[in-house]
Amino acid sequence: MKKYLAIARLSLQEDLVYRSNFFFYFWDQTLSFLVQVLLWTIVFKESDSIAGFDFNGIIQYFVIVRLIQIFTVSRIAYVLGDLIISGGLSRFLIRPWSFFWAMFSRQLGKKIYRFFYFSLVIAALYFFGFVQLSLVKILIFLVMLVNVSLLSFLYSFNLGALAFWATNITSLIWFFQQAADFLGGGWLPASFFPVWTLWLIKKLPFYLALGFPAEFFQGKMEPGGVLIGIGQQLIWIFIFFFLTALIWGKGVKQYEAVGN
Repeated sequence: MKKYLAIARLSLQEDLVYRSNFFFYFWDQTLSFLVQVLLWTIVFKESDSIAGFDFNGIIQYFVIVRLIQIFTVSRIAYVLGDLIISGGLSRFLIRPWSFFWAMFSRQLGKKIYRFFYFSLVIAALYFFGFVQLSLVKILIFLVMLVNVSLLSFLYSFNLGALAFWATNITSLIWFFQQAADFLGGGWLPASFFPVWTLWLIKKLPFYLALGFPAEFFQGKMEPGGVLIGIGQQLIWIFIFFFLTALIWGKGVKQYEAVGN
């Protein structure tokens, strides 16, 4: 346990030293969000309400989505894919710790750093009356964020592990990440999708990791729906853990068999 905590601490210290990287990411996200605001301004010129959202509601939704994505964005899929293809994974497999938990600890350190900025933005939004908060709402949302971080890490790790069998992994990872963002509500809220697709979309891990916590934060969820959603998050975490063990086990055997 100590060695994994040390990895998380080193990752946190690395982000503190190279904090300009996060500032550039945050600035890039801000600019793209402003473009998004302009687009929605044009859309809502034709109507006051679309799919249950007015203009202020849709902007609030995407502000929350952007903040949640601070916890979901990860390069672990690309890092793992490069290590497998280049053969660099070998030097990690001989070390006296689990590669999976080492990478998880590294991501944990980054999440702690990002949580600081997340908290500042949420505090500012509350101060200016843009969001309504209560202690219970904050605690439930924190539980959701923990689940979201686990879901996004496991999904990204499994994507990277596909490099055990696929060589052109970069485009494959990009495609699946964009698909997850689209189905999760990163491009449009779930209510914008055809009604007959909503039952399936709201059961997928992508929605549970993005649209679900965003809609909860907006107060669009009933208490029963919140509990069911958190339960579904936990089910998908269990499923992804099982898939990770299966894919990683088979992948490492093949990796070692070809002499890497």
